[in-house]
Amino acid sequence: FCKKVFQLESVYEGRPKTIFFQYPPCCKKTRDMTRAIPVDEKTEKAFDLRYKSGRFFCVVQTFEYAGFKLTTTNNWNVMWGKPKQDRVKDMNKYQKTNHFPGCWQLGRKDNLWRNISRLKRQNPSDFDYVPNTYLLSSDFERFSQARDNSENKALWIMKPCASACGRGIQVLNKKTKVKKNVNYLISEYISNPHLINGRKYDLRLYVLVSSFDPLRIYLHKEGLVRFCTAAYTTNTKTLKERFVHLTNWSVNKTSSNFVKNEDGESEDASKWSLGTYKKKLEQLGINYDELMGKIHDIIIKTIISAEPYMLNSINRTPEHRNNCYELYGFDVLIDSNLKPWLMEVNVCPSLNSSSELDKQVKTTVMCDIMNLIGIQGYDKKKYEEELKKKIRVLKDRKSTRLNSSH
Repeated sequence: FCKKVFQLESVYEGRPKTIFFQYPPCCKKTRDMTRAIPVDEKTEKAFDLRYKSGRFFCVVQTFEYAGFKLTTTNNWNVMWGKPKQDRVKDMNKYQKTNHFPGCWQLGRKDNLWRNISRLKRQNPSDFDYVPNTYLLSSDFERFSQARDNSENKALWIMKPCASACGRGIQVLNKKTKVKKNVNYLISEYISNPHLINGRKYDLRLYVLVSSFDPLRIYLHKEGLVRFCTAAYTTNTKTLKERFVHLTNWSVNKTSSNFVKNEDGESEDASKWSLGTYKKKLEQLGINYDELMGKIHDIIIKTIISAEPYMLNSINRTPEHRNNCYELYGFDVLIDSNLKPWLMEVNVCPSLNSSSELDKQVKTTVMCDIMNLIGIQGYDKKKYEEELKKKIRVLKDRKSTRLNSSH
């Protein structure tokens, strides 16, 4: 690991330096160091850079290559963990955490549908990128009527509102018995997916929101293409065949047909990079940039749909609005007409690095996030002393006011 800490000079005059994150070797590229300045040993010791996280490969590589050390205490500069509503209240102005309060407005499937459908009712043609969905807590009768009036070949997909990794998902037809379950929703099934080599796939896209006020959204140029491990068919006998219908990595990794992408470029693998996907589409005569333009539109509209609720949560502690950032994993399905459909948004996208491709893509994404959000080094002991001094002054002022009132 590179143990030397560097700071990055801002391109804007008067802006503070931030910690520089060079790409580790697994990323197979290096970042320009023209504006990177080495930190002397005294300053590095005063900074005492710490991160708090689970031991994911891409997280460990990103932070320790930049000179950070793992901590289990609250003496951290950056947190990468699960959402916790009240965490932000106890943070100082230099700390950064990877979730906004209220992040489940997009991360839960039921909340996602509520937010998008609200705008869809006002502008139907602008928000037609999510399949019609029914919340079984409130729309069971409406779903039953819609299914009764549908074509015989129509399919639906039932999912838990707050689960991941393909757990509890079921593909339904007109004959499948469905019970009212408040923890599930049902969506129209996109039965005409675009196929590559006869197999269904989806795109896992990495979207960073560094701020909701003002709103700043970034789509990473790296991403993953996840394939089913069995040939696609809508034959009713295959509705329970998860390798046919579900693109989740956690599902397909258990298939005997699953192939790891060890060199990051293999077209025979069950998971591709976006670069490999782009080349394939170009071979098929499909305009990749035009497709991505449609996806950009979907991402922006989706985040805007939750913006009022996010701002309401953030403004409860406005002094901490710059402490948070969020990496969303957008799952997008392309149909045979090359129309992108939003399947779901993940607030805890998988950081598993089971192949060289995963290591390369996810570590690159992590490094770019850290450089973009701008982590400031600060003298921790000096900051604590100044904080204690301020608290003493406030206590003295309060005591003086109380004495004078008597």
